[in-house]
Amino acid sequence: MTNDLSFLRAIVGDIVAVPGPGRQLDGDETLQWLQNPQMVFQQMDPATGARIGLRHTGVAAALALAASLQKSKSAYGRGTRRNVLATAIANAALGAFAGRTEDTITKADFAALEEAVSDWFASKVATRTHVVPCAILLNAAKCFEVGPVQFSYVSDFIKRRTTGVNEFVSQLAYGPLLQTMEARSAKWVAEVEIEGCEFERAEEMANLATDLALVAVQFAVPKYYSRHMSRITARTLPPTVGSVHISEAVPRFSMHNRFPGYGLSIEVFEQFIATQSTILQSVGRRVANFIGQGAKLEKLERAWSDAAYWFHEGLAEPQATIAVAKLETSIEVLFGAGNPTECKNRLCDAIWAFYGLTPNDPLPTDPTMTVAKYVTNIVTARSRVLHGTFSTLAENVEAQRADVELLSFDMLRLSSLTLDKYGETSAPNDDARAFLAWLKTLRQSQTGRTTP
Repeated sequence: MTNDLSFLRAIVGDIVAVPGPGRQLDGDETLQWLQNPQMVFQQMDPATGARIGLRHTGVAAALALAASLQKSKSAYGRGTRRNVLATAIANAALGAFAGRTEDTITKADFAALEEAVSDWFASKVATRTHVVPCAILLNAAKCFEVGPVQFSYVSDFIKRRTTGVNEFVSQLAYGPLLQTMEARSAKWVAEVEIEGCEFERAEEMANLATDLALVAVQFAVPKYYSRHMSRITARTLPPTVGSVHISEAVPRFSMHNRFPGYGLSIEVFEQFIATQSTILQSVGRRVANFIGQGAKLEKLERAWSDAAYWFHEGLAEPQATIAVAKLETSIEVLFGAGNPTECKNRLCDAIWAFYGLTPNDPLPTDPTMTVAKYVTNIVTARSRVLHGTFSTLAENVEAQRADVELLSFDMLRLSSLTLDKYGETSAPNDDARAFLAWLKTLRQSQTGRTTP
């Protein structure tokens, strides 16, 4: 409370008032008068032209107070972005305390500000179902769910949502979405219900929840078909890429097909989704915990979601060196490693826990390489890319990419399935070390092999 009151006093101390110009301004004069680089969050009295706002130091105080309120009030932490909350705080302070000096601000004033911010938040939150356009498959397959995210073929979605609705209203509501999807040859949508959030945060959460749910689809469908499955509002490649090169004055052209799921029949896609229902349900629980509140294993759930996002990005990344960095980051984030040495140790622990292989054991796929060497190669490749030892644009790391892609894929998949079981234990410790220790003990009890 003491720090929060100090932040509010700093905000009030940085309120700036500028009187009106006292005359009618013309042309560029108006713009020049309105533009004040020293003033942020400007409010203007339309009758007099007087303005109030904050200095930049006041903005820093507003952001600090927003961070403090998000930490102390979980609804703000989940339901709004920090910069949006800081804007609400600044506007409330400008409206209530303009003309005051910071030394006059009391605890009662802070309570009034809290109430104003609370009223603002209550006016902004709602339960909304967000519609996220996705590129999954060109053809119409059965709709399916990954936890709270429902995927539907676009024509099925439109029919379901517009039945009994005026055609003009339907076109007005869904026309821009369909236009966007047509431009990227996207045929699927995800529907995600988000509650307790202001709009910007809700939209962000719906988009990220869709990304995480698509990881489940990438677990179920072979990477050859699913690598580029994504929401089209993320960083995606165009569905087709036409290229031209000129040799000896003769233009030559080619066309590259980037459609996700290209060549995959409806029947086979539906079979993949049906036979892999266990992993879809498991990831669905991770997605539900991401957009909800009160997860039993909050830290481990968050780490899984962060890692899954890195994996999703790395899988689609065209540049191999960048893909290695993203995919290995996925593994580091998953197990909470703080540095390369700790990452190697955690990864060796995870390989023993999941596969029963010690650091000195040979790889089943390559008897000439030990687990320890394999882990070192993966961790070192990322470090070399990020620190400039490997050239980002010239180094050939395709072999390392294949290795880390396979490992991050399987680690994420197994971690989700194992988290389901770990969460059912009587008193699970919400910590990566404890999670791996539990899994190693479980393996030891099943195999009788001593933990390395």
